[in-house]
Amino acid sequence: MEEEIGFVCDKLKVFLIEKNRKYGNSALNPVRIFSGQPAIEGILVRIDDKLSRIINREINTAPDKDSFGSCWIFNSLLH
Repeated sequence: MEEEIGFVCDKLKVFLIEKNRKYGNSALNPVRIFSGQPAIEGILVRIDDKLSRIINREINTAPDKDSFGSCWIFNSLLH
């Protein structure tokens, strides 16, 4: 089980690093063109939106890496 956990965490790590390189640090340092809300509120809105799509069956699979990534970023802000 430890190997599986490590594999999943490594995949998430690579995904988040690639996304950060592609989009910059937009989760923690948004450009704030339309919204002045704190970064943590923006992350929570993204998580709500993704969960809403899952609940409404707009996403037919389990939560994706992006959803887990948003949760990880939120959790890291709390610690």
